[in-house]
Amino acid sequence: MMRRMFGHTLVELVVSMAAGTTLMVLALGLVHESMTMSALSKERASHDRNSQRLVDQFRADVHRCETIECDSNGCRLTLANNHTVEYSIQDALVIRNESRKKQRDWREPYSMAKSYRVAMSVVDTADEALLEIRFSPAQTGYESRVDRRVTATIGRRKLMRQTSPAETDSDRSEESP
Repeated sequence: MMRRMFGHTLVELVVSMAAGTTLMVLALGLVHESMTMSALSKERASHDRNSQRLVDQFRADVHRCETIECDSNGCRLTLANNHTVEYSIQDALVIRNESRKKQRDWREPYSMAKSYRVAMSVVDTADEALLEIRFSPAQTGYESRVDRRVTATIGRRKLMRQTSPAETDSDRSEESP
């Protein structure tokens, strides 16, 4: 009587190892793809946050300013009491420097994604400033497009404060019966 041997043949082991290796390579590819997408989405979210912060701060500064001068490298805003704010543009980085009398300077960087460019200018009417963040792809085949554009009125807060409360009260009294 022959005893029956339990076990696997060499061919069965090689086939199962090949199938397992194939599944592991596919899984590794999926993990790599998900990590790449995660990094890309984090970069886009960071760009979105920084560009929105820049837009909000620029709008607030322009509303508070008395004069503004812009060139291709940025803008210089003069506020009350010789308080100045300078925006300097360096590729995908915008640096905001705020200088006040008898206080230390405040420096705040806004980093954009690599393929985005920032431009600041004064509108032709000279009472508005323009901030434009543009997607400028290099050798990708995509068209250039505007990501964000904001136009802010120079000295808007000052104009709002010049409206006297007496005028406002008389306007309200005329409207009420």
